Amino acid sequence: MDIRTFIIYIGVLGIISLIAKNAERNDNTLRARIGCMTIVIVLSLLLGCRNISVGIDTNVYARMFEVKGNVNWVEIGFAYLVKALMSIRPTYTFGFWSIGFITNLFFILGLWNYRDIAKFKYTIPIYYILIFFSTMSGIRQWLAVSIVFYFSKYVLNEKTNLIKFIVALVVATSIHNSAIVGLLLITPLILKKATTWYSTAFKMLLIMALPVASMYSSRMVLSKYGAYLDGYSSTTSIGVMIPVRLALMCLIFIFEHQRQATLGEAKKQPSLGVLAFIELVALLLTSTGYFMRNVGRIGWIFTSFTPVFYGMTMTARTTKKSIVRLLKYLIIVIVLYYLFGILTSKTSMIVPYKFYWE
Repeated sequence: MDIRTFIIYIGVLGIISLIAKNAERNDNTLRARIGCMTIVIVLSLLLGCRNISVGIDTNVYARMFEVKGNVNWVEIGFAYLVKALMSIRPTYTFGFWSIGFITNLFFILGLWNYRDIAKFKYTIPIYYILIFFSTMSGIRQWLAVSIVFYFSKYVLNEKTNLIKFIVALVVATSIHNSAIVGLLLITPLILKKATTWYSTAFKMLLIMALPVASMYSSRMVLSKYGAYLDGYSSTTSIGVMIPVRLALMCLIFIFEHQRQATLGEAKKQPSLGVLAFIELVALLLTSTGYFMRNVGRIGWIFTSFTPVFYGMTMTARTTKKSIVRLLKYLIIVIVLYYLFGILTSKTSMIVPYKFYWE
């Protein structure tokens, strides 16, 4: 374990956790907004100041910044973004900082939007450990994911605006094609509306459209990202964390369903059922990465909701304190396990952390 890297990563975790706690304490004030922006700046600086050796494909994007996005393997939206950024300051450090700032801005403000069901002081450290470190690689895809995550409020919350979400999804897809799977987030809204609209016909149309959509998506993925599918991973198991997280998801769902029914909180949006559905999809899609190299990345959009799902349980108010305490401990153990893996594993290439001037 690299001591300097440990100090940097744990230090940032402590700083943003304290800021998040203070921001939540001053809800709906200027101090809260400043706190959110401070977290964004701290995280984006960590991304922008890194050496090209930090992150699996950081050196690839550094070369792309040098040619101002004039490559044939990126989507048109991301290419235009890179050209715009490089016209301001043509250095890869500025490119990493800018994209990191935009990505974290959408993620942090998105988590702030969900603070009514999952406390900000819990979701921020969980996001930092489970999501943030992954954004040091696959920066194009994580930028697209962050856009979908922020605008998900228009289909998951009580006040919906499908047009705004679709527009955001189109923008995200122009940055990375995998963002199109974000259409699955509309499923709960469709099923809800189908009870009041032409229910049977609408559901039949949805069922008929699924095979067509699956065929089209498969062809698109194979043509665009076929290189990712050219081999299997070195392991044939699904790893220990997938069944553990699946079991935890079931426990949380059972507990939260009973608790919300007892306390009359079932009307809160997004509902527990929707978040459990998203977590299940995330686990199913990311687990494919154990069998096919990099395919699990397609589940990143749904993985981005895990901090909200876990944060909901950490926020729970109930008379059954022993059950809540047990679930909290399980979540803490899982999150700390991921943190330990981050600090000790070199496969993700984020350890040791080096600055760009080194």
